[in-house]
Amino acid sequence: MKPFTKEVYERCMDILKTHGLSRRRRGLGIFTISEEIQGAIALFHRDFPDGSVEIHTVPQVYWETVQRLYSAGRNLPFRAFEQPTRTRMWSFINFGEPKLIFEPNSLNRDNFTRLSAHVEWRVLGKVLEMAEPKNALQATLDELPSGGHRPKIFLSIKAWINRTLELDDEFNQAISLLDHDHFIQSLTRFYDQLKQSDVAHELIKTGRVSSKPRKVLT
Repeated sequence: MKPFTKEVYERCMDILKTHGLSRRRRGLGIFTISEEIQGAIALFHRDFPDGSVEIHTVPQVYWETVQRLYSAGRNLPFRAFEQPTRTRMWSFINFGEPKLIFEPNSLNRDNFTRLSAHVEWRVLGKVLEMAEPKNALQATLDELPSGGHRPKIFLSIKAWINRTLELDDEFNQAISLLDHDHFIQSLTRFYDQLKQSDVAHELIKTGRVSSKPRKVLT
């Protein structure tokens, strides 16, 4: 990352901190919504040949219990904040505003004022909306035909909400919405592994998330 881009990121992270977010890593601020759910705002950038930097804000949700089940179904160790449960581009362009661009070596105060207002009035609210379990479930179902991780997240959410790994109806519903064989095969492997996972069974049985403290940078 170029030095000027790093500087822009750091100053933008300072803006996120003023709205109650803690730094998880460069370009990612988080805040607690519930014991299980962390809201987040991710910053993405685009560098231009003239040295200017464009910043985008991306609301995200990290639903820990769901992500633990997702990891168990993939037979992989859980890593916090490795992948959001939900994410969406929600930047200035969504509202017909000029893009947030920092000209070469110019930390324009007006840009930070715009970013702060955008975070306060738009992005934080979007994070909270996305974090509602019913909204997360419906959005994942709507996006399920696109394949990828979405069908697996759908089953993980259903497993946690219903507190069961017996998801034949949900699995068949997901399969009916998938057109590509490799998506179907991938989801089949995931569901089989999820049902066999000791980690998943323990989580469903106890209803607990890890008590280990999260490491947050300040």
